[in-house]
Amino acid sequence: MRHAKSSRDDIALIDYDRVLNQRGLNDAQHIGSYLYNRLGTPHLIISSPSVRTRQTAELAASKLLYPCEKIQFAKKLYESSLRDIMSVIHDIKDNIKTVVVIGHNPSVSAVANYLNGNFSEIISTASAVCFNINVDSWDLLGNDAAEVSFFITPKTIYT
Repeated sequence: MRHAKSSRDDIALIDYDRVLNQRGLNDAQHIGSYLYNRLGTPHLIISSPSVRTRQTAELAASKLLYPCEKIQFAKKLYESSLRDIMSVIHDIKDNIKTVVVIGHNPSVSAVANYLNGNFSEIISTASAVCFNINVDSWDLLGNDAAEVSFFITPKTIYT
């Protein structure tokens, strides 16, 4: 999942500290509700620690009925590469079955394309792609190892 829409109104803020704008606050909750209706409560949420991803994670978690205090914040997910995100995913314990990873583009879109080469969408803000993964261990997850279950954007929820 990509973080929701952030504000660029305060030019004094560095990128890491940007906050969600009103649309982003709304979209994060709507995507969280949608994901809950499709998947239930995830076993784990991992997020970039930047302010906008933290806000997105907490708002989505509230709708996913996932305790905010259990969200894991991984520094590798901020200003990340495909390799960084896959490293975080490979470290997930094998007893965890449903995971929401919240990060930034272009790496979020790159990971989606890596996991399924037929997925070529650019993941817009507050959008999520859900994969069915058929591996016994997260550290075995690799190129073209996932099937797209669904792709959701705020635009498709509102229409």
